[in-house]
Amino acid sequence: MESDFEVLVEDFGGEELPYDDSGAVSPKPWHKLRKHWVRKKQWHHTMRDVLKSNTYNEAKVINYFGFPGEDLLDIRVLGDYLNQKKLKLKVFGLESNGSNDGEMADMMGSRLSDLPYVDELSRIELSSFESLSSDKSKLHSEIRGCEPFNIVNLDFTGSVLSNGEAESRLNAIKNLLNNQFTRQYKPWLFFITTRIDCASVDVAWVSKIIEGPLIDNINEHEDFRESFNIMIMEDEEFNIKSVRAPEKLEDKFEKVYLISLLKWMLKNAAKSSVDMKVYNVGKYIVNKGSQRPDMASVVIKFVKKDYVGDAAGVVGDKCKVVEIDELSIALKIVDKVDEYLDIDEILEIDDGGFKSELKEDLINMLLPLGYDEGMLRSFLSE
Repeated sequence: MESDFEVLVEDFGGEELPYDDSGAVSPKPWHKLRKHWVRKKQWHHTMRDVLKSNTYNEAKVINYFGFPGEDLLDIRVLGDYLNQKKLKLKVFGLESNGSNDGEMADMMGSRLSDLPYVDELSRIELSSFESLSSDKSKLHSEIRGCEPFNIVNLDFTGSVLSNGEAESRLNAIKNLLNNQFTRQYKPWLFFITTRIDCASVDVAWVSKIIEGPLIDNINEHEDFRESFNIMIMEDEEFNIKSVRAPEKLEDKFEKVYLISLLKWMLKNAAKSSVDMKVYNVGKYIVNKGSQRPDMASVVIKFVKKDYVGDAAGVVGDKCKVVEIDELSIALKIVDKVDEYLDIDEILEIDDGGFKSELKEDLINMLLPLGYDEGMLRSFLSE
């Protein structure tokens, strides 16, 4: 069974590159500029914004959870900025990628320790993310034993609701979010990357998350129903049956799926008095045969709205529970999904030189890792 972040060429819309026997490492399909745009424009910029919060004035370490990958590119982009601010990045990373998991995890751990901005207590765990779906798992216990994270980055190559993994993956995300919702009192960031095309998801599970929070909003709130109708049905009369059969929505499927997933997160956040803000939604094409974007990268900020008993974040007897305006946030989710950033289009029409900057930045990161410069330049120019 494919793991939650197993690296597959087809997931990145690329073809296997010719074998290079020179000793240099060939560039991979997942080194494309669109992904580096996500790192630099979505993740880096929003992290800078969140760290401006007064709650981070005395911070010395930023706790990070994610799937770093063998080149640690996500870590390098975020860590470089933190280094400028004299902050350390403490990484809790997962690795699960085929038969050489242990060897890969060791290599990643060694590379992590070489980075000056990475905290010495950082670690790479050999574990499947889906194991977090069980509160009796080793991974669940380890996360409960850690300080809550300031950044969670779930960068899936497939879909959150992949066939055969949808239930365990949703439960793993729910457990991870609930751990954060009950223990993290600072603003924190949640990055999630997922395939959104109908062919990549378990449609039965999409229908399940539609039937809950989304249908509730449609039935109970006229403002939400009208906003959703304008985006999904356009000039047609609203028909709730069509929403309950998302696979028949054709070019609207991706939006319905993404809104439903975000509404599912919002429902869980609101139960814990946690505010949710979707910064932006970026989309791009990974499957060469796709006529529209089939991958989404979403940046979310969560902030717990309880009044706590002391500065350490310990809830006292006088804690006041704050009700979250779920409808208002839901309306903003619809707007953000509808007004998504088309990353392929942004890079295609770039006239400010940022595309060239991205290319040089990525090349400079990969060269010390043994990649061939000529092959990189040729690959990134395609």
